[in-house]
Amino acid sequence: MYTQEDYYWIWLCEQPGIGPAKRDALLKACGSVVSVYEAGIEQYVAAGVKEEQARQLERSKDLEGVRKRCQEWANQGIFVITRAHTLFPEGLRNIYPSVGRLFGRGDQELLSTSCLSIVGSRKCSSYGAGAARYLGKHLAKAGYTIVSGMASGIDACAHQGALDARGKTIAILGCGIDICYPKGNLRLYEKIAHWGLILSEYPPGTPPKAGLFPMRNRIIAALSRAIVIVEAAERSGALITADQALDAGKEVFAVPGQIFSANSKGTHRLLRQGAMLISDWQDVPLELGDLVQEEQEEKKTFQDADVQAIWEQISWEAQSIQQLSQKLGIEADKFMQCITMLEMTGYVERRPDGSILRKKQ
Repeated sequence: MYTQEDYYWIWLCEQPGIGPAKRDALLKACGSVVSVYEAGIEQYVAAGVKEEQARQLERSKDLEGVRKRCQEWANQGIFVITRAHTLFPEGLRNIYPSVGRLFGRGDQELLSTSCLSIVGSRKCSSYGAGAARYLGKHLAKAGYTIVSGMASGIDACAHQGALDARGKTIAILGCGIDICYPKGNLRLYEKIAHWGLILSEYPPGTPPKAGLFPMRNRIIAALSRAIVIVEAAERSGALITADQALDAGKEVFAVPGQIFSANSKGTHRLLRQGAMLISDWQDVPLELGDLVQEEQEEKKTFQDADVQAIWEQISWEAQSIQQLSQKLGIEADKFMQCITMLEMTGYVERRPDGSILRKKQ
């Protein structure tokens, strides 16, 4: 599974105190990762490494230990993709800080597919959740692999939408590959590991820390052909991802939101700055110049005509049950029977304030 060069990369990337900048300096000075391994203390110091670190590099040369760790990871269902691997994504070769290797669980072949990122607010509205799930579902059906960060809110809904469509999705973590964060997404984590791909540049066991998530975002941006921002406040990690995508010359799409929502301020700013507005999933392949087959929108049908009429009026945005009843003109008792049936079968969610909306399944 691994080549000798893979082991050199894994060795170099796990050296304490040798971050991406020093790693790049060593590679530039020595010419290749193999030459870095074969170099001596004097060459390390000449490349800008402190003498004690240089001595530690010399002492750490143990490829057999690297092989054993790779086998231990494999026993846990974890693989490593290094820059020497043919599947290492081209988009990750020129980002800063540089990436030397990625840990993964799932289908590594997804790294060679056409990827789109869908990201946004953790504390999203029901409208945002519905939009993310809709886009994830239909873009996955169109053949794209949906990339996101598996955070609560928009990220999770985008992943779930892709899974709903039996499509492909990649989750980029801001912690070790063996840690599910947030814990409430454990079921989603397991589904993605089985049907899609989970990636992290951090070694197994690395706990989630605030500073790791902006670093994670650069991988989301680099891995994808385009970025879709569904909801984002003025200061949002999703906007960092958008900026990184723009710096790489990639398309940025934004979903318009409600003018009174704080979560719409960031996306609306992106639209003012030239991001492409999304009013339908087909806007994305159209703008990217991709030919995809139009699909027939799935329509849920019920035998009871009143249930059908109610269902067609219920949206992803919460609305008053009383106003909905008056609008449809269905007798009150029958109306509530229909609502109860939809609620019990998991199609709608009724809130304590008397509003109702379609349920995220």
